[in-house]
Amino acid sequence: MWRRLSFKFDSKYAPGKSFIITAKNNSAQNQYIQSATFNGQPFDRCWLNYSEIAAGGALDLTMGPNPNQRWGRAGN
Repeated sequence: MWRRLSFKFDSKYAPGKSFIITAKNNSAQNQYIQSATFNGQPFDRCWLNYSEIAAGGALDLTMGPNPNQRWGRAGN
């Protein structure tokens, strides 16, 4: 199980230096996203645009054992 992924960007292709994804409480039992923050702000979408990733930053996921039926339903 991974807990942290880090992508370093070449400045020729992306303005950001890196993009980091962390998964808190990630395990074989905790495979569902419970909540997320993107650059420290609450994040309720289940997708990122290329421009958001290329700008650099951090996506922090909190994982749990059951699906959170409300997460990832932005606008609902």
